[in-house]
Amino acid sequence: MSSVPEDPFQIPGFDALCRHREELIISMYKRSGAFWESISELRRKWGISPQRKVPHLDSLEHELQFHPRLDPWALDECVDNVDLSVPVSGTKVGVPDTPTPGYPLCGPQPDDDGNRELTSEWYSDRSNLLRESVPRELRQYRAYQDDYWLTFIGGCLLYDPPADALWDFFVSMPLMNPYRIVRPIVSLNDTWDVEHATSAYYEALLKEIGEQLKPHGFNIGDLRMEALIRNSDIGNAKQRYLERSETTDYIVVRSDTKREEVLDAYNQIASTLPEATSLRKRGRPRVSRLKAVQVAVLHDEFRISQRKLAEAADLPLSKGAEIRDDKYVQRSGTVQYYVKIGREILAQK
Repeated sequence: MSSVPEDPFQIPGFDALCRHREELIISMYKRSGAFWESISELRRKWGISPQRKVPHLDSLEHELQFHPRLDPWALDECVDNVDLSVPVSGTKVGVPDTPTPGYPLCGPQPDDDGNRELTSEWYSDRSNLLRESVPRELRQYRAYQDDYWLTFIGGCLLYDPPADALWDFFVSMPLMNPYRIVRPIVSLNDTWDVEHATSAYYEALLKEIGEQLKPHGFNIGDLRMEALIRNSDIGNAKQRYLERSETTDYIVVRSDTKREEVLDAYNQIASTLPEATSLRKRGRPRVSRLKAVQVAVLHDEFRISQRKLAEAADLPLSKGAEIRDDKYVQRSGTVQYYVKIGREILAQK
């Protein structure tokens, strides 16, 4: 296992990861931009009334276990109050629309068919929003995992960042797992094996469904053929999905592969990636846009003095680094400078 850097900004791509997440939080605070529009749309769909506060990670992960229309806290209270010494009546294994054994009869059951489908749809909606709003290189690059981003997306759906705690909102949800900083090697099954495994799964599933339909006079083979005849486009659905999805280039190394061939393949792939340079940048971000917005909001809306802001944000009150033409290039800035940058960001449409 690779050693874990004491400074996460030494990890390639960490700066880009931070900056992108900051931009998403800024979009939420300003209530503008594509990310905010997607958040608003999903909130309307699921009937979410967000809380304006910094989420607690343990609570957030608990809330994300089920879809928003099923209150996990009410379920917990129900479980806590049930008398486990009394058998739960009315539960029948295998009978649809009856509570799942093990859950008390005091409300919606998380394992009901309807709730299982909604929870799956809730996960799919968050996954789709993740893929729309976060570039793949920031979702899958080395230590960054979809799970961490999904938690963040869920937090943005259920909570609004408070004006005086934008930075706290940013750090409340994990960015990455530093103990998974590994070489960029991905182990994949052979594509033919994946095809055969997928086919075998669905064949077994259809066979089981067919066995359940036999007593009712249905033949799964006939039903399958009739469906394909009625809708011949079904056979093209997989190809259409693959055409819309992103592809990733991998280098295949076998026992006879030469080092020069790998390097040549790497150079060819890297030349097609416009983000490759930004991901390999190292060093601390010179100006945090989210931090600038936070400082400006605290200064202008909450009337916090520059001296207190300097202490809270760990910024010099004066004598900052020289500001050059490109204001985002300077290494550090004063509180006054951060207020100026924050105001400019908030004024942008």
